[in-house]
Amino acid sequence: MEGKRRRSESSSRQRKSYEHERDVYNEAIDPTASASRNSSVKSSWFRSIEYFRQDKAIAAGVPTDDSLVKSEIISISKQLSQVKRRLSPAAERCTEAMNSFYNDCATTGRQEFAAARRACNPYEVLGEGRNGGLNSMFINRSAIKLANIDAVLRFDLSRPGKNGQFSFVDLCAAPGGFSEYLGKRCHANAVPECRGYGMSLLSTNEYGEATKWKMDDSTSTENGTYAQYRVCEGSDGTGDILKWENIEALHNMVRDDISAVARVESSVEWGKVDLVVADGGFDAQRDSDHQEAISQKLVVCEIAAGLLLLKKGGKLMVKMFGFQTEIIRSVMEDLAFTFEEIIALKPISSRPASAERYVVFRGFKGNPADWEGQRWIDRMFLGKNSTQCARNRLQQPNCTNRLGVYLDAFDRDLLSLNLKTCFSILSFLENKCRAIHSQQRAGPDSDSQEATLVDVEAFKAAWNLQ
Repeated sequence: MEGKRRRSESSSRQRKSYEHERDVYNEAIDPTASASRNSSVKSSWFRSIEYFRQDKAIAAGVPTDDSLVKSEIISISKQLSQVKRRLSPAAERCTEAMNSFYNDCATTGRQEFAAARRACNPYEVLGEGRNGGLNSMFINRSAIKLANIDAVLRFDLSRPGKNGQFSFVDLCAAPGGFSEYLGKRCHANAVPECRGYGMSLLSTNEYGEATKWKMDDSTSTENGTYAQYRVCEGSDGTGDILKWENIEALHNMVRDDISAVARVESSVEWGKVDLVVADGGFDAQRDSDHQEAISQKLVVCEIAAGLLLLKKGGKLMVKMFGFQTEIIRSVMEDLAFTFEEIIALKPISSRPASAERYVVFRGFKGNPADWEGQRWIDRMFLGKNSTQCARNRLQQPNCTNRLGVYLDAFDRDLLSLNLKTCFSILSFLENKCRAIHSQQRAGPDSDSQEATLVDVEAFKAAWNLQ
C-alpha cells in the first residue's frame, strides 16, 4: 500500500512538472513576457529540443512511465475533439451576428475562423507577406518554416557536404518554398555548386488536387555560386509520389546529373544528395481527427524516396501529423536504426492549433545491399519492420522502448498545445459573438497585439534572412 502511494505521488509530481513545462502557449501570448522573448528569439513552441539516439539515455525529466503518458494522450485527444467540433458552429454564429448587425459587413465562417486563429497566434505575422512579415521574401510560408527549422538546428540542414558542394531533393514541393529557401541560402553562403531537384503532384490523387509550381528549371551563377534547379514530372507525367516508378524517374534524373561530377570527385556518391525534404499535405478539413492515419501512406512514400536518394551521412526532413498508428511506429523504429539521430520539432512558424510537426533524421547509415524501395513500402504498410531492423531490435531491445517514450512524450506535448490554442480560438469567437449582440465591436486588435509581441526584425536576424 505504501509502495502504491509513493508511486502515485511520484506520478503526480511528474505530471505537475510536465504540465508546467508544457504550458508554452500561455507563456507565448503573455504580454508581460514580450521583452524577454524579443531579446532571445523563440524559434520552437517547446522550451527544449529533445534528440533521440540509439546510444542516448532518456533525458532528465522525460517520463519513463509510458502508460501514464499514453493515458494523457487519450484524455487530451478526447478534449481536443470536443473543442474542435465546436469551432465551426461558433464561427458560423459569429458570421450571422456580423452580417446581421453590420450592414457594411459580408463575412463567412471561414473568414471568421481565420481571423480568430490569427488573433490567437502571436507569431502568425512571421508567415505573412503583410505587416512586415517574413513571407514577403519568399513565394510561400513553407520557406519560413524551413528557415525556422534550419536556424533551430544551427543551419545544419543547409550546410554543404565535405566537398563544399550542396545537393538536395524537395518532395511534394510545389509551389517551391523549401527549394527557394535552400537556393537562397547557398547563394548567401557562396557555396561553389548547388544542385536542387523538385517533384510534386501535377494532377490529382487520393490526397487532393495539385498545387501549381512557382519554380521553373533554371541555371544561374551569382555570388560565386553555380546553381541548378530541375523539376521532375515522374515517369507518367503526374509527379505523383505514391507511384514508385515516379520516384525512380526522379532518382534517374539526379543520377544522370551528378554522375558526371562523381567521375571527377570520387567522394561524391552517384545519384545521391545531401538533403531530402518532404512537405506533403492534404485537405485537413476532410477529417481533422485522423490526420495521422490519413497521411501515413504519403509519409511512407516520402521516406522511401528519401532512403533511395540520400548519400551516406545525409539528412532527411519530413512533415508528419502524429506518432501513434502502427504503420508510423514501424517506420520510426526502422529509421531509428537507419539514421544516427532523430529530432522531432514544432517550429514557432507552424501554427499552434495544427498537428503538423517536422521530423529531422540525421546521419544516414545507408541501405542494405538487398534494399528495394517498393518492397520496403509494402512492409511498412503491413506494419512490419524491415529484416535489418528486426535483427537490430534483437541486438538492442531497449532502443524501441526508448523510442516509444520519446514519440509519446512529443505527441502528448503537442496535443496539449493544440488543445490550449483551439480553446483560445473558440473563446475568441464566442466572446466576439457576445460582444456583437451587445452592440459592441468584438475582440482585441490582432495587428497591434502582434506588433507588441513579435519583433519581426529580430527573427529575421536570428534566422539569417538579411
